[in-house]
Amino acid sequence: WGSSQNTSEPQAPVAEMQTQDPPPQDHPSEHRAEGVEATPQRCRAITEDPPPQDPMAPAIQICALDTPGVEDSKGEDDAHVENIIETVLELETLSGLAMVTKCGHPITPAWKAQVKRYWDLFPMMRGQWIFIHTNADPCAINSPSRVETSSFEEHVEARSRFVDEAMRELTGEASFGAAHLFVESNVKPMRRVGEALSSFLAEQHNMLYSLVANFSPVHISDLPFRKGPKLLAIDEALVSALDATTDAITSTLAEYNQEIGELVKLRNRHHDERAVLEKQVTEIKLLLQTIDHDGFEEVVAYPQKTWEWIGYARASSTLQAKHHDYTVTIYDVNGYQQTYLSEEREKRVVELSSGGLPKITIHVVVKWIWTNLAAKIVVRSPSRLVHRERIVVQKTKLDNLEEKLTMLSDAQAQQEKMLKLKKTAEGFTLKRQRTAHAAKTFLHAAWSVEVWRAMKPFYEACSASTEAKVLMAKFYETWMAWRTASAQPPLGFETVPIALDAD
Repeated sequence: WGSSQNTSEPQAPVAEMQTQDPPPQDHPSEHRAEGVEATPQRCRAITEDPPPQDPMAPAIQICALDTPGVEDSKGEDDAHVENIIETVLELETLSGLAMVTKCGHPITPAWKAQVKRYWDLFPMMRGQWIFIHTNADPCAINSPSRVETSSFEEHVEARSRFVDEAMRELTGEASFGAAHLFVESNVKPMRRVGEALSSFLAEQHNMLYSLVANFSPVHISDLPFRKGPKLLAIDEALVSALDATTDAITSTLAEYNQEIGELVKLRNRHHDERAVLEKQVTEIKLLLQTIDHDGFEEVVAYPQKTWEWIGYARASSTLQAKHHDYTVTIYDVNGYQQTYLSEEREKRVVELSSGGLPKITIHVVVKWIWTNLAAKIVVRSPSRLVHRERIVVQKTKLDNLEEKLTMLSDAQAQQEKMLKLKKTAEGFTLKRQRTAHAAKTFLHAAWSVEVWRAMKPFYEACSASTEAKVLMAKFYETWMAWRTASAQPPLGFETVPIALDAD
């Protein structure tokens, strides 16, 4: 979801308790959803309601990008991802990801692959997911026997828990949490329940808009193209061919001269060691980007409570902060135009968990009769404080690895001076070997959409079962064409065809 607002301030939360009864509302869909922000010290109102029906009042414009399904039956997955990345970069910001799933649909390998690909493609959006469950059937029209065993609310709770548990297993995030919406689009199955279904659908729509409006837009300036299973299978076959070629080259050089052969093996080993060190350095730098920043680590809960005939709707959630320095923010995501949500601060309980971290129990209430409660509670802690010890350890590792890389580079430079091949065949063989290593490095690097488009002819012409010589020759041809067309900087050596008998 890409959203923008024509005011300089984001949609602000409200935390003041009502001092008098607000005017009655005509319909739930006319309520305006807002959030509730709280800190350990106090709550405060930081927004005002715009005048009702004011055409000049600030409005939120929501841009929804409806993407084709990954794991497409026509094999168009990679083309879809290419178009998705291009469109997202044009939008420049995203506010959330909405995954649509059918109620009762099992968690299949195809579903997992679809969700995991989006999870990996948008790591910066992992805290802003929404699951929209279609065919919710709130009136049990399609499954009348359900009313004899459970309520719709129990059905919703079970489905939400089922999907959250699957996501925690799939992503490895034990604290994964997402909003869940349940939609029944067929609102006119019969006259006696049509109005109820229409009202339910309007409420879910309002809740969706409230969730999106309360998400913080994330600026996205670059996205790598992530290959699908078909492309990765071709990559695996190509890497296997390159590995076999480099092994053959090493044996040939050993035959020319024992000393030269030993130097080549040493250089290869150093190349691999350097690749491992560079990978470790990159991983640490990427890790530090995710924890050593000015942002926050969040723990999120979504308490809900259906209105009751007598009394107000109340709910509570217990969240464990990730650091003793934390703030609590509460948002009303019920979808109503007017918010009645507030925290019962006198009931807040702060305890220490077994790990010594604060465990906060927060009680919220909707002080308006016949009104459902749907809240989002966020406990935030500064990332640098949460990961302070880990940051120190990782920076120390990074310094040691960079020192090793410098020493390895110096040693490798000395060995290159010693490696002087006397025969043309030996020189050409070495060029082939270096080209193969550079090809593997390029193959494993993160590709932009532009690089993917330039290399697409190779993947369209080959498959995982293509003969190794043809595979390497076509890759080399496409790779060199891209380097020339895009005016890439020189690799530092003369490249030659990699495939055996290529000339």
